[in-house]
Amino acid sequence: MRLSRLLPVLICWLSLAASLPAADHTAQITILHWNDFHAQNLPFTTTVEGVKVRVGGAAYLAGLVDSLRRTGIGPIALDAGDQFTGTPISSITRGESQIRILNLIRPDAFQIGNHEFDYGWPILQADLSQANFPVLACNLLDSATGKPVEQPYLIL
Repeated sequence: MRLSRLLPVLICWLSLAASLPAADHTAQITILHWNDFHAQNLPFTTTVEGVKVRVGGAAYLAGLVDSLRRTGIGPIALDAGDQFTGTPISSITRGESQIRILNLIRPDAFQIGNHEFDYGWPILQADLSQANFPVLACNLLDSATGKPVEQPYLIL
């Protein structure tokens, strides 16, 4: 995981957390985090310690997130972006395929990454209008209004 991808999300959440009053209790949380999926929707073969194995794919990710959500302590599922670009399906659908897949995975929040802009802002807006999950962008402002283009933070 590259810290630079997670940093905007952490800055938003940490700045929010710093403004909250101190609590007298603690809670254990589990964070499921992924980023830079780059439309790798199908599993692929790779070598791990000299052994060829099939890994990845959207179905595996969805199953993993779903199974971990069923383990007692409900985890927070976060996607830090760069779902778009990388395979023909993303290019053909101009990113819509990834929004449809994320609608099935149901992340608790999705941070827009730089590759989400690869097909242009109007297409990204159309794709995001189909999202059934919160979309975050704390550092993207509308040049005409100066307001955030998406919600800058989320309290879960």
